[in-house]
Amino acid sequence: MHFFIHGFYGAGNAGDDAILHALIDELKTIDPEAVITVSVRSKSIRAYFGPHHIHTVFGFDLLQIKHAIAKSDVVIIGGGGLLQDYSGFQALNLFQTNQAYRNQQGAIGYYSTPIFLAKTMGKKVALYALGIGPFRTAEGRNAAAWIAGLADAVTVRDRASYELMLEMGVERTELAADPVVRLDASHFRR
Repeated sequence: MHFFIHGFYGAGNAGDDAILHALIDELKTIDPEAVITVSVRSKSIRAYFGPHHIHTVFGFDLLQIKHAIAKSDVVIIGGGGLLQDYSGFQALNLFQTNQAYRNQQGAIGYYSTPIFLAKTMGKKVALYALGIGPFRTAEGRNAAAWIAGLADAVTVRDRASYELMLEMGVERTELAADPVVRLDASHFRR
């Protein structure tokens, strides 16, 4: 199977990159032949240091993202605190050009774009190990609920996120452990 993973990877945040590491380990355990492409936020900061071969695309290049999704069977968004509006949300940002996409403020637009592309291409979408919120605006909360409702599977990593997703009407949400707790510490020994 081919997987496309989109999250906050390659930005120099060890916690997010640990989530990616755990996710790749899990996918390779399930399917050792899996082909994995990851969107990264930096062209110079490496996101994954594990033993498996992965492909990367720049997370702000919509054409690269579109091609990676077209080759994928499943698009995975996550994990981490991705659906929130504490850095701002404007609905019009969901429909911007490539340059405006790079400059937009707020997480909802950045993480929803691959979902929209995947669903228009008939691909499966999984929201993986998300933290949901906080929401400063009703518009951001409503957009996050609508976007999460497009996913074929949704897991969250904490009870507060689970309860918020149910409150927002995303009923198929499942509560799961943060994937980092499954990491094998031997990968981090030098």
